[in-house]
Amino acid sequence: MAFHIACPITCRRICDCELGFPAGLRGEAGKGAFLDEIDALEEFLSDPWTVRPDAAEREEEETVQVWVPRVSPAVAVPSAAVDDRGAGVGDEVKRALLQRQALAASLAAEDYVRRLEAGGTAELLGEATSNLARDDQGVSTVKVMCRICFSGEIEGSEKAMKMLLCKSCNRKYHRSCLKTLVEHRDLFHWSLWSCPACRICEVCRRTGDPNKLMYCKRCDGAYHCYCQHPPHKNVSRGPYLCPKHTRCHSCGSTVSGSGLSTRWFLGYTCCDACGRLFVKGNYCPICLK
Repeated sequence: MAFHIACPITCRRICDCELGFPAGLRGEAGKGAFLDEIDALEEFLSDPWTVRPDAAEREEEETVQVWVPRVSPAVAVPSAAVDDRGAGVGDEVKRALLQRQALAASLAAEDYVRRLEAGGTAELLGEATSNLARDDQGVSTVKVMCRICFSGEIEGSEKAMKMLLCKSCNRKYHRSCLKTLVEHRDLFHWSLWSCPACRICEVCRRTGDPNKLMYCKRCDGAYHCYCQHPPHKNVSRGPYLCPKHTRCHSCGSTVSGSGLSTRWFLGYTCCDACGRLFVKGNYCPICLK
């Protein structure tokens, strides 16, 4: 017996009335064709491999080989990273990995600058006539490269004379390029300063990627973002205060939080937990704690 479900006429979940079927299924021929399709579908579902080899081939090969793309082996994760004994071991592994990545990025940037300088020198050497004329006039053709904007100035020119010199590596930088670095720093000596590539982190006591350094607003100390507790993935915007000058007004903590939170509230006045409570209004109106 043919039936349909959710009949809108009899309001039955399972109904066998003729009005619930389409016009093509009301006749005997339509019902027979529909039942034949159902039988074919059941046969296909019971045995999806409709095309099978002959009996002789079936005895030899009963499996089907499917070509799949080669999968690269997964990188083994250090056991210390997944150790549940404490979060400190995982933070150390993560910090070491970020330090290696920062060192590779720093070396790549330095190699890129050397190639630019070598390319500019080669172009100038190719122009023999122009070089001889300039040498006769006493004009230098060597370019001084800024390590921030990667643009060069001719040595001895007025723009090159205005560039600031690093006291450690003697590299020169544009004053305009350094404004972004000294925007949120109270202590900065233009005459005696070290470039980001020469600054040493106060935590790991090593250099690294200059783009990952955070400078304290009060003491001008340099800290890698991945050397913080907890490690930061990127450099935060705005002014930064090192752990020597940060202390929560409410709980007295010197770190932003015990978990993965790296945010301070109210200008490094409250840690993450106390800052959230302060924003919600859960604080004493007298002592503001």
